Amino acid sequence: MFFGNEQQKQKYLPKIAAGEIVGAYALSEATSGSDALNCRARAKLSADGKHYLLNGEKMWITNAAFADLFTVFAKIDGEKFTAFLVEKGFPGLSIGKEEHKLGIRGSSTCPLILNDCQVPSRTCLGKSDGACDCVQHSECGPLQVGRECRGGSRNALEQTVAYAKQRRAFNKPISDFGLIREKLANQASAFMLASLSFIERSA
Repeated sequence: MFFGNEQQKQKYLPKIAAGEIVGAYALSEATSGSDALNCRARAKLSADGKHYLLNGEKMWITNAAFADLFTVFAKIDGEKFTAFLVEKGFPGLSIGKEEHKLGIRGSSTCPLILNDCQVPSRTCLGKSDGACDCVQHSECGPLQVGRECRGGSRNALEQTVAYAKQRRAFNKPISDFGLIREKLANQASAFMLASLSFIERSA
């Protein structure tokens, strides 16, 4: 939406919006997560200029097992950090073994393997000179997770206080005991500190 050309938008956005295809964001590697510019994936333009050959491996890719379209980041000639729109059927693209996670099992998480993956040059996202601003949008992800965690923490605190008032021991609510009050105070303090940190980062 932000960096694709008109042809790319017409081809992919209606299908994504309609749920006809699923997208995936392939940035992380075994040696580069938040340090995205340190990626090892490489792209080389073919002699006729019609396609790029991508080589490398992306790790922990959400939706990988059932995605139809991948936004893959690589360095052209090992220098120019660029994103490519890679379709599932492109030759040289394969999906690795499913990760067995402790949670978030509703989404697939797999490595993405690029072995001389042939990507048409027209699928280069944004400028092909390394000026790839689209990676900046990955900063929105942690903020979204932060909002979710903050909401969950607040709910946990509210339920804990309600339970402490309802649960009785020795003929009085356990919220009257000093040790329980200390635990609740520590929980509330941790929540407030985390909230302030999140607000500061969001600003």
